[in-house]
This record gives sequence, structure tokens and C-alpha cells, in this order.
Amino acid sequence: MLSDMDDRLKALEYCVAKLNKQDRDLINLKYKKNMTIKNVARETKRPIHGMYKTMARIHNLLKQCISKRLVEWRTA
Repeated sequence: MLSDMDDRLKALEYCVAKLNKQDRDLINLKYKKNMTIKNVARETKRPIHGMYKTMARIHNLLKQCISKRLVEWRTA
């Protein structure tokens, strides 16, 4: 089970690195600086509703990338 978690963390790191700089910056604000989405929106001067949509889009990209990466590693 620990190996699965290690693989997922490695895949997450890989996928975050593949994000464009703007999306990576938003993820860093949210998770490294532990900000709420509302505060990320304020910090970036963007509408709150739009920030929720943007974060959902980024999360979907990461989810798809992680799933794809894990499948690639397991079939290699």
C-alpha cells in the first residue's frame, strides 16, 4: 500500500511540473501557501466563481495525468 502512495505522489509531482506556469502558480498558492480558493481569487484579482472553475479544471487535468502516468508505469 505504501508503494501505491509513493507512486501516486511521484505521479502528482510529475503532473504538477507539466502544468503551465499560471496553473502551477495557482496550485502553489492553494496548497503550498494553504490558501482558500476565495483568497487565491483575491490574491490574483480574479472572480471567485471563475477561480472555482479554474481550480476544477486544473484538478481534472491532474487527475487524468496521474491516472495515465500510473497506467504507463504499471504496464512498462
